[in-house]
Amino acid sequence: MCALVSGCGGERKSSAESVIEASPSPGPLSLAGLGLSRAVVFDIPETLRKAGGLEDSTAGGSQAGKRPAAACHTVENLTRNRIELSKDAVTLCHLEMESDRIEPGKKYNVMVQGSDSSESETIQLWMDDSNPGEVVIYQCRDWVLVNKFRIGAITESGVKGTKVMQVSRTDSTFAASMEFDTTVAGEKWFTMSSLISLVDRQVTRTFRNYSSLRVSDNGVSYAGSAIAGSVADGVTLGDRLFTKFQGGAGQSAMVADGVWDGLPYSRATRASFDATGAISPAVELPEASVVVKTDIPDLLPADFAPEAPVGWNCADGKTLTIDLTDAAVAQRHDSCVSTFAPAVLDCRDASIYDDGTDEPALRN
Repeated sequence: MCALVSGCGGERKSSAESVIEASPSPGPLSLAGLGLSRAVVFDIPETLRKAGGLEDSTAGGSQAGKRPAAACHTVENLTRNRIELSKDAVTLCHLEMESDRIEPGKKYNVMVQGSDSSESETIQLWMDDSNPGEVVIYQCRDWVLVNKFRIGAITESGVKGTKVMQVSRTDSTFAASMEFDTTVAGEKWFTMSSLISLVDRQVTRTFRNYSSLRVSDNGVSYAGSAIAGSVADGVTLGDRLFTKFQGGAGQSAMVADGVWDGLPYSRATRASFDATGAISPAVELPEASVVVKTDIPDLLPADFAPEAPVGWNCADGKTLTIDLTDAAVAQRHDSCVSTFAPAVLDCRDASIYDDGTDEPALRN
């Protein structure tokens, strides 16, 4: 019931290939028509924002006025993935705006020229439609393949497919496998499994991050999260989280074992919340909005390694220039900006958040 493609919690599929199961719909194929810049990003739903403390989070005081800590950690983890996806969405948007110049099957070397270095980049693109029933899109940055999309279904509402990505920077590496589905009207679903490495004072720290989000206009929505690994001195996480909500109210749960500031912690808790996002043990929830043990996602295994994007060396592309210093071009591309502001939360602030009630039965 809680998934469109691969289920939730421990039911998730491990292979990005498994999602491709339907032929794209007939009709002219275009990059803009696929709408990947919209499909691969997500907004955190208002109900989850309230429960996580992003909105109306000043209530404090008694437990009834606090927010579920599990919801806060879930928002925090979703935000971490959203930051990376927003960067890709801006690049995809620029390409989509030039969709009439980009033909399926042809390779391109796209030179984006901006008024300053932050707006300028070199992108290689190939929309490969040679295999019946799927479209594969390769995206390189400075001749390094960073994204590979596989689209297996297209409807009037959206697309269904996978994305594998790998981005390396001076102080970090982000590698991930993603599945997404926007083909059903009023529904949006994705899962993302990532491996993140950060260099902190010459020490490399690696942690594994799983996130899922389903937003339904008419049914139960949910968000899941599982993060494991060392993220700072004296901080090792093993946190598994899940939130269900419908009609403004819902329930958050946490199963967590780790070390914080050098001190071990272990908890299995659950908290119901009302339409304001505040913990409310008395709120009445439909059975479908109650978090159960099988909803709680598993931690990614210690040897987890996302599939790497492969299949093209980023060469042999026809040069295509996007000149953002041209006023007419710049105006057409005005919408290609990210307005996403990363959440700054302190989920361990006891004046705002509470774990809820102990629920040992949530453990596997």
